[in-house]
Amino acid sequence: RAYVTLEDARLYPQDFLEGIIAAVAPTLAHVVIDACHSYQFALSRGAGGTHRPVRGFLEGAGLHRKNVGFLLSSNPSGESHEWEAFQSGVFSHEVRSGLAGAADVNGDGTITYREMAAFVSRANEAIVNDLYRPAVHARAPGDTETLLNLPAAKGSQLRVHGTASGKHFLIEDARGVRWADFHPAQGESLSLRLPSAHLPVYVRSVADGRESVVAQGAPLVILAEQPTRAPETETRGAAHRAFKALFSLPFDRQAVASFPLGLDGETSARAQSTSDLSPSRGRKPWAIAAFTAAAAAAAGGTYYFAANRGLISSGASVDQKTAAERNDLISRNERKAAWLVGTAATAATAGLLLLLWPSSPATLDVVPSDGGVNVQLTMR
Repeated sequence: RAYVTLEDARLYPQDFLEGIIAAVAPTLAHVVIDACHSYQFALSRGAGGTHRPVRGFLEGAGLHRKNVGFLLSSNPSGESHEWEAFQSGVFSHEVRSGLAGAADVNGDGTITYREMAAFVSRANEAIVNDLYRPAVHARAPGDTETLLNLPAAKGSQLRVHGTASGKHFLIEDARGVRWADFHPAQGESLSLRLPSAHLPVYVRSVADGRESVVAQGAPLVILAEQPTRAPETETRGAAHRAFKALFSLPFDRQAVASFPLGLDGETSARAQSTSDLSPSRGRKPWAIAAFTAAAAAAAGGTYYFAANRGLISSGASVDQKTAAERNDLISRNERKAAWLVGTAATAATAGLLLLLWPSSPATLDVVPSDGGVNVQLTMR
């Protein structure tokens, strides 16, 4: 069973529903998990590596599936990530940025699951290495896609439009905590809520490092009208190159419209099958090299076998010394041929493994039966 590791216990899905959600009895529950393999908290692996809903998970505590929405930080077999620049999990920071208003791409004051998931996905899209690209899986409650209504949020509003749009900005509070990142597309506008409890806040352009200071809790701050200055402090230390690509692509309505929302087995299986192809593509050049080495070794072994056949068929009417030398040569050729054939077999096997070995871990299912057990090994 999947679980979340707490300081003093393991929190299993059923305990979470019965001990927390059922106790609160909300009309809607929004579950956000930033943890490795968090996908398994909502969906489990079935036979053969396929994904299926955990039976009785959402229904077991007297709740209906439509009452609970999920935002999860990893794919079925992936890791969640942290970055020192965020001082937190990458997914957590992206969700906080979106909830501050950066995900409200149409400006209607409502952040939907689709907008949030598309916002997180777009923020991560420029990371080239799949290993460091955070994933997001979202499933809205059945009756609504709404995650947050911004008009009810407290704090000053930061209006981003005009000359300020089309750029990547970050917001730091007075403690030096990176509060949010946002990057609206050119021509788009955003309205963000600022953290009034930790003024002043600093709105910094990632491109040139210049920052604007919001010192007072004014009801509305227009970013394009704020004076800028060089930053007082500069981040020191080695930043992870992969995560420096976060938020480098602008967020727009097309990113939301094209994002496939849903935490179901079919969608996840398609995403998994697509991601599983990338390791195989990376191994293909090595497989070709292994097959080339196998072919060369096999050709060498064939040469020595053919040479021996010629020596053997050369006739026995030779003196004893010549016969002894010929026999020694045949023995050496046999050893060389055997070594080359063995090398060819090893290289060919390595090439096949590189091509055919599953991109995801193999699963072994052992099912008791009347006559013993059935064992099934599944590789994907």
